[in-house]
Amino acid sequence: AVPLSFILFPLAEPLVTLLFGARWEEGGRALAAMSAFTAGWAFVSLAEHVAKVVDRPDVVLRLDLVAAASTVVLTAALVQVSLVAVGVGLSLSAIVVAAYSFSWLVRLTGTPLPRMAREVSPALVAATVMASSLWALDRLALDTGARSLAPGLALLALEVAVGAVVYVVTLFALAPGASRELTGWLTQRLGARHETEPPR
Repeated sequence: AVPLSFILFPLAEPLVTLLFGARWEEGGRALAAMSAFTAGWAFVSLAEHVAKVVDRPDVVLRLDLVAAASTVVLTAALVQVSLVAVGVGLSLSAIVVAAYSFSWLVRLTGTPLPRMAREVSPALVAATVMASSLWALDRLALDTGARSLAPGLALLALEVAVGAVVYVVTLFALAPGASRELTGWLTQRLGARHETEPPR
């Protein structure tokens, strides 16, 4: 969830501009501003599932209340500024509720905070490196959003591939075990998809 979320930061604006035209450029910037939203809610989803497993439905309610309150307060505070500011508000609310969910994950699982942080930080750092690299590549070299549709989409596909490589390499450098888990999961998923394809 983290790399898929963070990749919107560099690529959302050129993608929206290519698909819908230059007049939708602000919408692309707003989508980029929301790049922490999916990553933050991944922590919420995980915490809610753990709470259900250990029979703590009250935690689910608390998480939902914090999520609703932070979303309403932050977006309401920024809605008069701009559409991009609303996107920033949604990202900030996701970060707030992710931090709250993380604290509950520590308590519900009995896992020490330093160990939990060690498990999470490599993915966050690798995704940040990936997003920063792609932003520099797109803005300083390729300028994908200024291209025509077909070449622009081809360059975006290339950037996604480059981003995947940067993410996996950085993750492997920081946490070899996590990188092996990720590549093993991808191999398993691709193998399962191949097995379910009907014979020709």
